[in-house]
Amino acid sequence: MAGWIENQKSNVTDWLIAVLLFFFLSSVYYATASGITSSNDGSHYALIRTMVENRTFALEQFDDYAEGNDIAITEDGRLFSDRPPGTALIGTLFYMAGGVLPEPLQKLPSRHDDQNPRLAYVLMLPALAGAGTAVVLYAIMRLLAISRTASVTAVTMFGLGTVHWKYSSVLFSHALSSFLVILTVYLSMRLVRQGHGKAVTFSLLGFLLGFSVLTEYSNLS
Repeated sequence: MAGWIENQKSNVTDWLIAVLLFFFLSSVYYATASGITSSNDGSHYALIRTMVENRTFALEQFDDYAEGNDIAITEDGRLFSDRPPGTALIGTLFYMAGGVLPEPLQKLPSRHDDQNPRLAYVLMLPALAGAGTAVVLYAIMRLLAISRTASVTAVTMFGLGTVHWKYSSVLFSHALSSFLVILTVYLSMRLVRQGHGKAVTFSLLGFLLGFSVLTEYSNLS
């Protein structure tokens, strides 16, 4: 009984640390977000806007965000994003939320569409995904019985001392895809340790892996 109680206390402590890490890192990432910075994230953002506002995948009036680079042109001259669509598909949820939630107190500096208050909500996607990646990394280290001090130190260095910080502050595909992949790794490790799993768990793993491919596959154009 005493051992079970200690185990529960340990779990609560790890959950508290994970929550604090998530809020701290996501706040840093979002505070340093720089809006739409190039043709890469511009192409993602153009796809988000056209899917929500035009109900189509063709970029139409938003093709300028892609700056003539990260686009695919069909034989009839229509322009499409050549970026993996996973980021934009999730990004539409944030863009639509920005239409009903209060406008931000301060608009994000941005190379494109800086007057659109919804942009601030879209930039929450990489910040949250990046912080989520760091938190899952902490969970993996604890699963491997690495001490809390070492785990927090490693996660903090990863979150603030690598290019992960930059990717978590821009609308590239890397933050979301890294979160999906590392979450799949964590769940797979849990399954191996348990020695069994339910059909819903395997279905979730298949979905995560499939969507990660949809988020970060190599461009063919």
